[in-house]
Amino acid sequence: MKKYLFVLCVLTFLPFTVYPNNIDKQETISLIKQISREYGVDYRLIYCVIKVESNFNPYAISHKGAQGLMQIMPGTQKELGITQPFSKYQNIKGGVVYLVKQIRRFGVRKGLWAYNAGPSRVLKKQVPKTTKLYANNIIRHYWRLYARG
Repeated sequence: MKKYLFVLCVLTFLPFTVYPNNIDKQETISLIKQISREYGVDYRLIYCVIKVESNFNPYAISHKGAQGLMQIMPGTQKELGITQPFSKYQNIKGGVVYLVKQIRRFGVRKGLWAYNAGPSRVLKKQVPKTTKLYANNIIRHYWRLYARG
């Protein structure tokens, strides 16, 4: 019984040990700015995507299997050449490349839909309401950040 109680206690506190601290967040923001400049996208948009997708947790895994800061699915990771999905650099760079591709194809709002639900859903006009809310949330966060300067 004591053994199980100990394991339960350790597992209860485990998520807090892998969550990024403020220093990690500043490092992540620096990477966001660097990669955003490389690909000609406003760093605030990438910041907002990461905030909504993973809340800056580089070890985040969704219930559908998306991984890392930008919550990239394994199939998309393979397509983008991401070999280490929990590497901040690889995940942000891959996510930016994929997002920019979708934005160029569909425009900003629909590009965010494609990033979240897949481009085929956008083309078939089968975008879930949750995906539309997701995009609205990112855009709202973006305009708040933009207004701050």
